[in-house]
Amino acid sequence: MTKRILVVDDEAMIRLFLVEILRDEGFSVDEAATGDGALALVEGGPPFDLLITDIQLHGNSDGVALARQARLRLPQIAVIYTTGQQRPEMTGSLDAFVSKPYGPEDMLTTVHRLLGGTTSG
Repeated sequence: MTKRILVVDDEAMIRLFLVEILRDEGFSVDEAATGDGALALVEGGPPFDLLITDIQLHGNSDGVALARQARLRLPQIAVIYTTGQQRPEMTGSLDAFVSKPYGPEDMLTTVHRLLGGTTSG
């Protein structure tokens, strides 16, 4: 089964770039521009294996709050936090941080590490 990834970033160009490189790698990718939109996807569909979220999002929920809420429904979801600001506190082995700006290889290396190196499984 293909690994499912949710990409959340309020900057459309960054979000679209990331979605494209992940789909090119064979992942199933959904996207949202806000934490609220992402939570609706988490609540309303099949489970995600990985959440990639910008920490600073517009709306009611930042990336850290989003990850906490997603883990209430999906305790084993891996999370990659991104930001151009200060690195957040990591809560465990299912968390990673990729600093903005990042290139495709930086992100893909982290994605494969957290998902066990495969696009399906």
